[in-house]
Amino acid sequence: MSDPYTTLGVDPNSTDKEIKSAFRRLAHQHHPDREGGNEDKMKAVNDAYRQIRTQEDLSLIHISEPTRQEAIS
Repeated sequence: MSDPYTTLGVDPNSTDKEIKSAFRRLAHQHHPDREGGNEDKMKAVNDAYRQIRTQEDLSLIHISEPTRQEAIS
């Protein structure tokens, strides 16, 4: 699988707003219901966005989870 940030054409340090904007632009461009749309490219865009969002969600969960010692206290 290619780098999701490259697929969306954004830098890994991009803001959530920039990533979402890039996703929407590419989704609009490659949607298979549009003339000239491409189902394979749309799938790649969706997969890349999902991968980035999952990474962000996991990092938020990790930050908010108490350490084992905190949970015992």
